[in-house]
Amino acid sequence: MGIDRMDGMLEDMQPKFNLNIGDELMLEVKEFLRLLKVLKEPLHKHTKMSLHAFVPRIMAIK
Repeated sequence: MGIDRMDGMLEDMQPKFNLNIGDELMLEVKEFLRLLKVLKEPLHKHTKMSLHAFVPRIMAIK
């Protein structure tokens, strides 16, 4: 089953926008990349569920 991952799409955009890893990033870009990283981390030490999985579940309950 293929999963459409946003981080993969962002990596695909890198050559189009000439984004180099060594370039100094704007504050907004740094914060966005930090948020992407946090999405993959577990919510707390007692679960393996990430924020990326948790938010859609909560929205479905609503």
